[in-house]
Amino acid sequence: MYVIDKRNEVISKIDGGFMNNIEKIGTIIKCFALALGLFVSIMPARASDAAPRFLRIPVLFITDRNLAPPKKHPDAVDFGPHRKYIGECKHDPYMGTAYCVMPNVEGKQLDKHLTDLGWAAAQGKEKEGDFKATL
Repeated sequence: MYVIDKRNEVISKIDGGFMNNIEKIGTIIKCFALALGLFVSIMPARASDAAPRFLRIPVLFITDRNLAPPKKHPDAVDFGPHRKYIGECKHDPYMGTAYCVMPNVEGKQLDKHLTDLGWAAAQGKEKEGDFKATL
């Protein structure tokens, strides 16, 4: 059925109502599928693909400062303000690795390159600014 105006022009086509509802439902399903597809495409595929909130970043160091472990934690590695050798240097510096926990403000993913360099996701108990050194 067609609706015609005074100038004999077709204004709209009416198909009895049943087909219009099916077309509307089809359009709604298509829109829902499109919205779902867009939502899924912006989400990470797995929880492990999400960028960690904090990263543990290694720092390789070499120092000639005197070893001065804190009294409360004698097994911890810490250095004092003075040189290791007073007078003649024996060229035997301390070398080791330290790490620092930093917030992942850039949302970096831990890929093979970063893990090869020693980067890791911070553990649940670690917080921003935590650090530890080993010789």
